[in-house]
Amino acid sequence: KQWYQRRVRGIFSKKIFIGGLPRDMSDDDILSIFGKYDPDVRIEWPESRPNTRTTPKGYLYIIFMTNENVRNLLYRCNLVIEGGCETFNFPIIYKGKTKQLQVIPWLTSDSFYKFAEPTEMQRAKFT
Repeated sequence: KQWYQRRVRGIFSKKIFIGGLPRDMSDDDILSIFGKYDPDVRIEWPESRPNTRTTPKGYLYIIFMTNENVRNLLYRCNLVIEGGCETFNFPIIYKGKTKQLQVIPWLTSDSFYKFAEPTEMQRAKFT
């Protein structure tokens, strides 16, 4: 894939957004798909409300152990350029139907972190 050489450069975060998941897809189903790229892949469901175990379905984050595993997944995706945004579609077959999952990686060069001194409240210790 020629676009791969141009688009999959740099260092990606090992945490990737996956959208478009069927609502009845189980953790085992997800691990069987993404475990091909990393046998130690982890799933992180977004919390719908603090302190609850219920999670919204339809999207999640997967966490790979290495950046190379992220690249291997992206190589299997189709690049989609829509409205000036680049995303990746990952085709799967689920319950006999083809489904496109949306894969959104983050380049670490796009991240910005500013170290700040803790505020007085953050320094406070409660006993």
